[in-house]
This record gives sequence, C-alpha cells and structure tokens, in this order.
Amino acid sequence: MAIDFEIKFYGVRGTYPVSDKNMIKYGGNTPCVYMKVAGKNFIFDAGTGIIKLGEEVNTKEFDANIFITHMHHDHIQGLSFLKPLFLDENSNIKIYCKNYKEATFESIIKAFLHEPLFPYNIDTSKAKHEFEPIESGDIIEFGDIKVYTIQNNHPDGGLGYKVTYNNKSCCYITDYEVKEENIDELTNFIKGTDILIMDATYNKEEYKEKEGWGHSTWEDVTHIAKDAKVKKLFLFHHKPTRTDRELNEIQKNARKILKNTFCAKEDERVVL
Repeated sequence: MAIDFEIKFYGVRGTYPVSDKNMIKYGGNTPCVYMKVAGKNFIFDAGTGIIKLGEEVNTKEFDANIFITHMHHDHIQGLSFLKPLFLDENSNIKIYCKNYKEATFESIIKAFLHEPLFPYNIDTSKAKHEFEPIESGDIIEFGDIKVYTIQNNHPDGGLGYKVTYNNKSCCYITDYEVKEENIDELTNFIKGTDILIMDATYNKEEYKEKEGWGHSTWEDVTHIAKDAKVKKLFLFHHKPTRTDRELNEIQKNARKILKNTFCAKEDERVVL
C-alpha cells in the first residue's frame, strides 16, 4: 500500500546544536522536521538538521515548501548549507514565514545569508526560490493538503502549523510557551490530531527560572495533549544540555500521563 503521509525528524534539539557522548541517542541538531504528504515535500524549520536532509534528497530536482516558525538562529541556521537550494538549478524552493514588525522575513534571511555573516548570498543560489509571508490564521492549500497556522507564544512571535490530508493530521508547534490564557486556543488547534510535535524544553522545576522565555514544560504539554485526545505525542526542542539518560526518564514519566508519548529523536520516521 502506498504511503501518503510520512514524517521524519532531522533535528530535535533547541537553542544551539550539540555534540556530546551523552547526547547521541536523541541527536544534537537544531529543529528540522520533514513531511512527505501525497508526494509533496514539506520541511518545518531549517535548523542544522536540514543539512542532512539536503544531503539525502535527490539534488538533481527537489521541490519543497519550507515553513519557518520564526527567525531565531536555531531555526534558520541550516539554510546556509542546504544543497538543493544553492547547488541545483532544477529545484524549486518556497519559504514561508511571518514577517517581523517593520522587517520582512525575506529581508532578514537575505541579511543572514550575506556578507559579512556568510561568504555568499541567497540571491546567488541556483535553485528557483521565493518567499511567501503568512500570518496566524492563514490556511495554505496544496490541492487536498492544507497547512493551518496558529500564533506562537514566544519572544518575537512566530507560527505553529498543522498539516492535514485524507483525514490524517500532524501538528508542529515549537517555541511555544503554554499559559493559562492560551490553553483553550492551543487545545482546539491540536484536538484529535494523529501526531503532535510540541515544544517541551523544560520540566516544572526548571520553568520557575525560565518563565517568559517562550518554551513549555513536558508536564504541561503531556497533560494538554491528553485532554485534546492527541493520538501520539512527540516531545520536541530538547534543552541543549539534556542528556539521553534524562530524556529517557522524561519519556518514562510522560507515558504515565499519556501512553503514546515519545521524546523526538533524529532519524526517527513515522508513517500515518
């Protein structure tokens, strides 16, 4: 039977990439999640994980839609080394994100991928590429595939996403701080989804010192996912100092709340 909705994790770590013997199982790359839906390529965030994705795909012709949550470094730093973007004249790359105040996200990316921050600029890339600004509440359609958006509660803003196709769905919501005032909106957005990939950077004790930083706790996220009847939860955007042993323990304890809970790890593939 043909697979029409699959997900693969290429980067699951938050804030900055890590390389450490205690962080091998779950991986050290910053956020990037790939979805292949009805033959179309969707990439969510362009952290360092997107570099490996670019190495794996057929760079002779790769058409993709890249949805960026926000402009913080850990979510765009991999664009510099995305092979299909810079090396393949037959590829078509479309990048979606929310504008930031008076600056367009296109101008921010072009400044990031430009001297003196980088030795060449994105306008020299061989692939056909374009930028599409979007806002919270927008629905982007690709035939029967729909991508819904929600406002992230995070410094400098951002967007979360939900992809739906053929009665299947996956939500990608990271760099989102759960607060009492946004629980209802979040719950409605993720309700009944097959897969929820959700920011769970902190635990309750750590959060006491990090409130307002724009990230959630695994305890809050797991309870909300249970209340929303999420079928499978992947805790995401792991704290950069979080070890494999600690993530194993978080996964074990989270499953006491919602059985189908996993700490997201690189190279893991999920089929709907």
